[in-house]
Amino acid sequence: MGDDAFGILVARELEGLRGADLLTLEGGGLDVSIKLVPYSEVLLIDALETPNGKVGEVLRLSVERLAGMPGLSGHGLGLAQALEAVGLLTGGAPREVEILACRIRPVDEYREGVSPEVARAARRCASLAREWAASGAFREKP
Repeated sequence: MGDDAFGILVARELEGLRGADLLTLEGGGLDVSIKLVPYSEVLLIDALETPNGKVGEVLRLSVERLAGMPGLSGHGLGLAQALEAVGLLTGGAPREVEILACRIRPVDEYREGVSPEVARAARRCASLAREWAASGAFREKP
């Protein structure tokens, strides 16, 4: 739905990525967390609908920071709680989870395509993800 396609755009940019598995996942915190159990390090990339901030802004977040952001609403378990629950249930969860998120407009109606700001952010985010995969750690260029 419009700018919410951010993650899909980044995944398309990353096709053929070396140095990391590329998973395209849909669903909430618990669905995603279960699929991350086999991995020790994870870079999650997604759109982030927030009440403030600039559309197309790319944020580097920890799971804890994401959980504490004001104005976010979700359905079901949040990512932090889901990762903890999956860890308790399976005995395994990623050791490190980093998040690249793009601020988007509210998704309240269907429209085709993404805004120019989100398209630019997808290319930038893909570049950061390639760097992360190549180095084994996320480092943002100045």
